Amino acid sequence: MPPYLVWFASSDRKHFGDFRVDELRGHLDYLGLQSDDVPRDLHIDCPYVVVPLPNDEACRVIMERSVLINRIAEVYACGPSVDELLERTAERFKLHPEQCPDASQSFCMRMHSFGVSMKDTDAVSVLSRFMNTLQFQGTVQLKRPDFQYDVLCDYGRPDTSTTRQLKKAFFTRLVAVRGKSMRFSLKTRAYIGPTSTDHQLAQLMAIQVQARPNAFICDPFAGTGSLLVACAYFGAKCVGSDIDWKVVHGKDGVNFRSNFSQYELLCPDIIRSDNSIPAWRHDMRFDGIITDPPYGIRAGARKAGQRREAHRRTVDTRYFESHYAPTQHYDPVDVMRDLLDMAARHLRLGARLVYLLPATADFDPVVDLPSHPSLTCVANSEQLCAGGLCRRLITMVKTSDP
Repeated sequence: MPPYLVWFASSDRKHFGDFRVDELRGHLDYLGLQSDDVPRDLHIDCPYVVVPLPNDEACRVIMERSVLINRIAEVYACGPSVDELLERTAERFKLHPEQCPDASQSFCMRMHSFGVSMKDTDAVSVLSRFMNTLQFQGTVQLKRPDFQYDVLCDYGRPDTSTTRQLKKAFFTRLVAVRGKSMRFSLKTRAYIGPTSTDHQLAQLMAIQVQARPNAFICDPFAGTGSLLVACAYFGAKCVGSDIDWKVVHGKDGVNFRSNFSQYELLCPDIIRSDNSIPAWRHDMRFDGIITDPPYGIRAGARKAGQRREAHRRTVDTRYFESHYAPTQHYDPVDVMRDLLDMAARHLRLGARLVYLLPATADFDPVVDLPSHPSLTCVANSEQLCAGGLCRRLITMVKTSDP
C-alpha cells in the first residue's frame, strides 16, 4: 500500500493531544486495516506520522470522522535533504507521468516546516527549484486547485539549539482536509447539563467504540445523551439508561430528545434504570458500550435503595403513578465493577467498551486500571485537567464470554 502522511491538528495534552495516535488507530481498525504500523511512542511534539493506506478513498473516510487529524497527503518522495528530495521527486514523475497535472488542470505548491520557522525567502527559493525542475504543464491556481503539492521539511522537535539540521524532507500530494464544523457544540445545543460531554471528546469516544451505520450502541449512564448524539451522527442505533429521572424527562418539554431533533438524528430511547441492577435481558448483545460514568467529581453516583431499612417494603397501589424509587450512594469502585460486568455480559465478541476514568498524575495502568478477565484494554489516552488531576479515555475489547 502507498505511504500517506497524516498531519495532526493539535499536540496540547489539555486539548486531547495524547488522543491522536489512538484516534488514528481507531480509524484504521474501523476500516479493517492494520493499525500496528502507527507508533504508540510518537512524541507529543511531533505533528505527523507516515502510515500505509490502500487509496485516497480511505483517507476521505478517515477525514469525515476525524477530530484530531488536520490533513492527509500521499507521499510521493522522501529524502534526507532538499537536493535529494528534488531528485527523487523528479524520478517519480518520470516513472509515473500520469500523476502530473496536464494542461487542462490546475495546481499549486506550498512549503511547510517543522522544528524551525522558515523565512519566506528560503521557502520561495525551495519552491522555485521544484517548479523549475518538474515543469508541470498545468496552470498555477492557489485557491481550490485540482492538485496541491507540499514540500515538508522536518528539522526535529523544538529545543534550545541555535542551529537546526534538516532530518527528513517529503514531497506530498494533498488528498483530504478536515472541515471546521461547530455543528454539535454544547454552546448551541438545546438540552445540556453540568456533566454533558464536550462534543469533540464525544466524537473521539464514538470513533473508539467504532460507531457505524446500524451498529447497536448503549450508554448505561446516558444523562443528556451527549455521547449518543455523536454515535447517532455516525449512523448508529442507540439506547441508554440513567437513574436520574429529572435528567431523563427534562423540563418544560425540553429533554434529550430535543438534541436529536435539533440535529435531525435518529432519536434513541433512554430509560430510567439502575446499572447495579441492569434491566437488559440476559441475551441482549450490543455492538458497543460508550459512557462517562459518574465518579463523584462533577456528579455523585446513585443507585436504587434506601439509606435506612424501610418500614414497608412495598408501595401502595394508590401511589404507583406518583412514586419514584429512592436512591442511595453508589461507590465509584462498585460503579466501575458493575460497568465492566455489564460489558462482559452484553457485548458481542470483538465489540468495544469505551469510557472515561478519573486519575492522578501517578496513574499506573497495571494497578489502577479496572480489569475483567473477558475484556482487554487496547487504548489508554490521557487528558490533563486542573489541580494535578487528569481523565483517561479507556477502550476495551471483549475477547471472551464470562
